[in-house]
Amino acid sequence: MVVLRRASLDTLPYDLLLTVIEFLDIQDIQALHLTSKAFRQAISSQTARRTLVFSLLRRCRPLPLLGFQRITDLTGDELLQHVVKATLLERAWLRRTPVPSRHPPFYPASASRPDTEYKWYKVIDSPVEDGVDWLSPITPSYTLCSTKSGRLVCWDVVTNTHAAEWNPGERWSLWKCRIEYGQKMVYLAMARTNDEDIGREDRVMEFKLMRINFSAEGRLAQTVKPFFEDLRTFPSAGSVMNVFLLDPAQRLLATFMWMDASRTIGLFVLADWDDNEYVFVDTKLPCVRSLYGIWSCILDGDNIVIHNEEGSSAQQHVYPIPILKKYSTYFKRGTPPVVCGELRPMQSVSRPFVFPVLPPSSHQPAFPSNFIGSQATEHHAFEFIEPPAPVTLPTGHSGPIPDPFPPPWFPEGANFVRQWWPTLPGVPRVSCSAVLYALHDHMSSRTKYVLSQHYFSVPLCPPSPPPPAEDMLMRKFFVSKPFELVCVTDSADGEGAEEADPIRPRPLLAVDFGFAAWIEFEDEPTVSDAMCLRCVAFPSVRVEANGALCATSIDRVNVEGLLKGQEPHWMEGRVRTLEVPPELDLRNVESLNIDQSQGAVIVSVMDGKIFVLYYQ
Repeated sequence: MVVLRRASLDTLPYDLLLTVIEFLDIQDIQALHLTSKAFRQAISSQTARRTLVFSLLRRCRPLPLLGFQRITDLTGDELLQHVVKATLLERAWLRRTPVPSRHPPFYPASASRPDTEYKWYKVIDSPVEDGVDWLSPITPSYTLCSTKSGRLVCWDVVTNTHAAEWNPGERWSLWKCRIEYGQKMVYLAMARTNDEDIGREDRVMEFKLMRINFSAEGRLAQTVKPFFEDLRTFPSAGSVMNVFLLDPAQRLLATFMWMDASRTIGLFVLADWDDNEYVFVDTKLPCVRSLYGIWSCILDGDNIVIHNEEGSSAQQHVYPIPILKKYSTYFKRGTPPVVCGELRPMQSVSRPFVFPVLPPSSHQPAFPSNFIGSQATEHHAFEFIEPPAPVTLPTGHSGPIPDPFPPPWFPEGANFVRQWWPTLPGVPRVSCSAVLYALHDHMSSRTKYVLSQHYFSVPLCPPSPPPPAEDMLMRKFFVSKPFELVCVTDSADGEGAEEADPIRPRPLLAVDFGFAAWIEFEDEPTVSDAMCLRCVAFPSVRVEANGALCATSIDRVNVEGLLKGQEPHWMEGRVRTLEVPPELDLRNVESLNIDQSQGAVIVSVMDGKIFVLYYQ
């Protein structure tokens, strides 16, 4: 921080003080608040506190809002309190191991109750008889559970009571969930497949669009219970890869289909799901399904962007909605959708990843045996795998670093996360991609994993070569020392499932924007079944007005030195172990999620309880 003399600070114009506030850390603001009357008056204004909120949101961090609070509804003091809490949470997750919270949400101040009543976590009920196969926070006030029998249950975290339920009486799977804070709605995409059709490429799936309506509620009080609304049911043919609720306000939906004959991506679009029209085109974008291609779909203005990550680079393919609408046709009763034609992207861009130099521990064999089941060849059951050699760069090297985890490592799953929290107009946004890579050993029937994460923008504009040293876009951050995730078994009827395999292991991994948590075996599973809850927080970044993404100094003392290579392994994630309550048996966990706005990890267990663990 640039040190200013008090006399000069007190004489600065108000507009310049606002500019100073925007670039100061909370600790600096607190120090100046105590030493300068002019600064104290400036920071007390609503404009200054909104400036602090804007600065926090530009760092891609959410405010710890409760319920469906809106930023515009908060007073200046509330804004400042939220910014301070969010910054402290950010520091806690990035700089050290988070510890149990002394002031968890929905509890009175600890000083006003006996110590025996204090708990840093909350235990709530869940549908015991069904079992939970997926759960997600809907603001800190609610949790949405999808049960193994097909029910959806919205649970009130504050009162530990049943808030709303949808029970179709048959097996439906939840594929997508999107919260719209402005509307106070939660949109859901459900899917159903006949059991006899599982594994068939020509099967017909039925999708149902629903929403949970919270709009009748007051600011925080539960005066009217939320309720489920049925919006639309439509058929879909073939192998559906994923569903995307691109813009619920415009009723815009897209899905990816795997075209078996051409091995390409099919794009299915409902431009307005209230209408009876659809678009189904073969994009001719190649998709090697056996290698689990990493695909996502994002709305950018009036364009649908197909984002794909293959090998050492990412590609984006642009489809303008007005052009897609030229291929629209009508649903016919009792007939599944048919391909309307071939349509190649109007524009395609590509940008390479920036891979890190990894620490020596990442280059040790994942298993005692080097005979690994091959994922890259159809002709050999096994192949001999040499452990990768550590990357050593010559002095002055400026060329690209190769992918440290090529085949037979393969992407087990990918999570594409956008900034889901309430924001302010003018705050630029970026996306985050987290990919879990797996390596299977047929000799021991075990699988080990590594985790990567990177930030990307839409559109994906290649930088002018060479990219600036502080550019954080497309840098691959890793948890690169292979670890053994705990997995549970699900039926393959949900998002991203392989239709040919009715049973698949689901890793107990949760991903949020820049964060991840998972359950891991402490030792070799053959030695002990002891487990622990791990977490990692990737570097904090700041979106500049021109769209550039830069590192912040929140989690590193000397960012410039790190970017210049003085700390060779700074792109390696720092894995930490989280404390868990004594009554939480990690061996009984069936699902996991994160709410980074409250510093919470949400865990459901098989005996019908949900633990909300708050950290600080």
